Amino acid sequence: MLPMETFADRLKACRERRQLTQDQVAKAVGITRTMVSQWEHGRREPQVDSLVTLADLYGVTVDFLLKGGAGEIGTSGSLDRNAHVDRYLELAEQLTTVLLQHEENERLRIEHVEAPRAEAARLAQETLRTLLMHQMQLPRLEGCEDGDPSGEV
Repeated sequence: MLPMETFADRLKACRERRQLTQDQVAKAVGITRTMVSQWEHGRREPQVDSLVTLADLYGVTVDFLLKGGAGEIGTSGSLDRNAHVDRYLELAEQLTTVLLQHEENERLRIEHVEAPRAEAARLAQETLRTLLMHQMQLPRLEGCEDGDPSGEV
């Protein structure tokens, strides 16, 4: 863990943990990059509205930014909504992928297992029906045994 003894240290450490540039922070807060630099060097301090925006942006409490301690990223007192949202979106994406894979697997199962099985059953019924029709149409030859149609024994 980085030493974050001063307000300025905490601001910079939180920005770096979020992998944000001073320009990105400045745009999010609506100030100049120079102002962010002055905050991080302890030359100036943000107004209350900027402080709230920074806490939200960094996923920490205002209390943490001002005093340190509870509210730091990764602690039980963290209000890291951005991390929760990121995790939720990640899980939603994984779930979508799984559902799409399941749908594709089901489509392939129907196409390659169920459809051929149904076609085989249909062909078997058709063949049986044809055999039964032919059997009913053929006259039974008296005395034909062992496949000898002449009737001679």
